[in-house]
Amino acid sequence: MATPNLHFDDPEIQAVWDQIFADSDSEYEFEGFTAEEIDFGDIPNDDTEWEIENSGVEVADDTRLGCMMPRDRFELILKFLHFNDNAAYVARGEAGYDPLFKIRPLYDTITCRLSEVYTCEQCISLDEGMVPWRGNIHFRQYIPSKPDRFGLKSYMVSESSSGYTSVFDIYTGKNYTPNPDTIESENEGHTFNVVMGLMRKASLLNKGYKLYTDNYYTSHTLIDHLKAEDTMLVGTARMNRKEMPAALKLPLRQGEVIYRQRNGVLAMKWKDKRDVTMLSS
Repeated sequence: MATPNLHFDDPEIQAVWDQIFADSDSEYEFEGFTAEEIDFGDIPNDDTEWEIENSGVEVADDTRLGCMMPRDRFELILKFLHFNDNAAYVARGEAGYDPLFKIRPLYDTITCRLSEVYTCEQCISLDEGMVPWRGNIHFRQYIPSKPDRFGLKSYMVSESSSGYTSVFDIYTGKNYTPNPDTIESENEGHTFNVVMGLMRKASLLNKGYKLYTDNYYTSHTLIDHLKAEDTMLVGTARMNRKEMPAALKLPLRQGEVIYRQRNGVLAMKWKDKRDVTMLSS
């Protein structure tokens, strides 16, 4: 069995990875561990559940975790699995603190590879999602409107047709800085920085993409900046955003439409059961 085809920018991390899988049995075992974490959901609580979980499934016997390792072995790997050097950890509140330090090498590798291995079609969308989590972590979020109300909030840009995620970024609290352009990030708001930061991180600007957003992100300022970098935007909008045309505040009957245009940007309101307002470049 060949060593997993993973390559890290840091040669020390790569050396550790290669050492782990110098033994083919270790590789087979770790593949089973990874499969349980990713594919099978919640980890069974006791030996009886562990046996039940790994029986009666119509797959090859040697692909089930129960045939790869006992539960105690799985929990031992889970306990001692590390992706970073704890000796270099900077405590919260001190300069240089990284909320994602424990998984930083793996996190950076995955987020970089997503945009490298696949080129999205022209239409892409940006939204936030939740990674279910009820553990003790200071940037855990509670969003009642989401199916998983407790968890880690992640901003992501995905291909509209397939749902493939080209880039994502985990929100890590009030000190979260998504936009590497410090001049922009100082002058504009949080949602603007999220969009521009993710688009830059995935190298999606100046390539003619069409980005779709909801009213949490859409604004005239964002449209103007994206147009300057050859990127179009279409999204629902809030009437209290800056530079929204006053005419759009007029009441409409169901089925009626009103719109205004400025410098290639369309602002429109359509009356369905309630008002739907949008901006498009």
